[in-house]
Amino acid sequence: MPRLFALSLVVWCALPAHAQDVLVNKRASQAAYQRGQRADAEGRRDEAIAAYTAAVAADPANGAALAARGKDYLASGDRARARADIEQAVRVQPGSAEVYVARADLYSATGQPAPAIADYTTAIAMKTERPEIYSARGSAYVAAQQYAQAMADFNQALKLRAGDAEAYKGLGLAQAALGQPRDAIADFGLCLAARPDDEQALVGRALAYSAVVDYASALRDLDAALKLDTNDLRALRVRGAVRERMGQSDGAIADYSEAIRRDAADVRLYVARAGVYERAKQYKEALQDRDRAVQMNPRDADLYLARGGAYRLLGDNDKALADFSVAVGLAPNSAKAWLARGSAYYYAGAFQEAVADLNRALQLDPMDASARGLATAAQNRIDEAGKGR
Repeated sequence: MPRLFALSLVVWCALPAHAQDVLVNKRASQAAYQRGQRADAEGRRDEAIAAYTAAVAADPANGAALAARGKDYLASGDRARARADIEQAVRVQPGSAEVYVARADLYSATGQPAPAIADYTTAIAMKTERPEIYSARGSAYVAAQQYAQAMADFNQALKLRAGDAEAYKGLGLAQAALGQPRDAIADFGLCLAARPDDEQALVGRALAYSAVVDYASALRDLDAALKLDTNDLRALRVRGAVRERMGQSDGAIADYSEAIRRDAADVRLYVARAGVYERAKQYKEALQDRDRAVQMNPRDADLYLARGGAYRLLGDNDKALADFSVAVGLAPNSAKAWLARGSAYYYAGAFQEAVADLNRALQLDPMDASARGLATAAQNRIDEAGKGR
């Protein structure tokens, strides 16, 4: 027997039985982890989770397997299990940058940008210089409305990988948030040049096009986005708004109606569709949508003002006046609420009440020309009635 082999055998046999098991388990754990990685790469998430579970069973201290399984749980919508796995990964492997990246991703996905930024920063401090980590931290900075830091991270990602689509998309989102739509359009364009099927970038650029009143380009991007993802409710809502601004009432109503079918609890959709119905002179339909909106949110003064306007267009001034009075009660510091009720009083011939409400509107907003003109007209009617007596 060769001497080296004999020495190795003696050392192996001298190990306690549990230590021998640990060595075997670590190898089995790593093999299972690699199977999980291959399954993830091929899009077989359930198989990947099963493999990672075997890896953790073989070695509970396999932080990479815990983090990977946590990521898969997060992708499948099981946030509780994702959190448990990733927190355990941090506990058992606190020296690994990857477990901090996994936890940061979890924080970002659950709307917690501050701890996400902290964990990405920890990972970067461990000399993990990868563009995707800078882009991820940049996105967390955008969510935290820290746009200068976000842009610095996206630019660093581009230094590490020229032409990085994710970094350009992040820059576009930051520029849009800063009120710089033309710069946003340029950055989204660079993202789409590298990754033409980035649906989020298409929607982002569409919003930027809308901000510069280029509705035709916005509509083109939204059509492309919805071809890529027919279930994108946000893109559908935005396309409805773009069609509305382009005067395409039928298209806007169709988009808002489909959005309502998918999410009947979004009061904004009823408000938006009612506006299109009103401009199309479909007043009954507008009233129905505004009535639904009030039922959904009976503490919103603006919804009563909108429904009151619908009643007025249908000639029901009494109901309009009642809605405007509710709005005044809910928002006594709203100049537009007092103006609306003052207008209703004026057209009902109640000029004294109209003057009182319109003067209150002017106290709240002295620059409101509509309130001033109508208050003057109401006072003139009062003065004329006094002369006739």
